[in-house]
Amino acid sequence: MILWEIRTGNFPIYAVGSDTECQVKSYIEQLAKDNPAEYNKVIARLDAVAMNGPSRNIEQNRPLDHKCYELKMLQTRIAYFWEKGRMIICTIAFPKKGQKTPKHILKQVYDIKRRYDDENNQGS
Repeated sequence: MILWEIRTGNFPIYAVGSDTECQVKSYIEQLAKDNPAEYNKVIARLDAVAMNGPSRNIEQNRPLDHKCYELKMLQTRIAYFWEKGRMIICTIAFPKKGQKTPKHILKQVYDIKRRYDDENNQGS
């Protein structure tokens, strides 16, 4: 599992990926082409989070299970967890389609975090 840098700041933001691809980074790049207004909101939120940390307002930042969270923009969600106190690790970005985060998305988020934790605990 490779970490791709998304934003630098007091709270650096990374996203999990492989040697060749990163779902979060690709999702954000596609937003720039398909929905520039939402892209601008996502970038502004990521910049604010990188400088100040995630908001405590649940309208902007919602806790999930397994010490994971969800950054909320108007049409986009980015799931993440904390690493080493101030580093934010994004797991998956996805479009908001309803009131609740779909169970298959939550399963992906928790599986990625579990794999990350397993690799990190083994010194990988």
